[in-house]
Amino acid sequence: MSEIAKHWIDGEWVGSGTVSESINPATGAVLGRWADGGEAEARAATSAACAAPLAIADFQEAKTVVHSIPALQD
Repeated sequence: MSEIAKHWIDGEWVGSGTVSESINPATGAVLGRWADGGEAEARAATSAACAAPLAIADFQEAKTVVHSIPALQD
């Protein structure tokens, strides 16, 4: 398995200098690899999120949507 999962930050896939692996304990096989997120990735993601326009301008509507989620799970 050679593909490495990356972070979606500011509209693009972003890697990092450190990669980790998930190992199947029964077989020792590598299940997947991912880019570890560090301070640089956290700062970039936070900055992008703060700069993003609000998808729902009406906060009352957003509150209604969020509060309806548990009902959707039943």
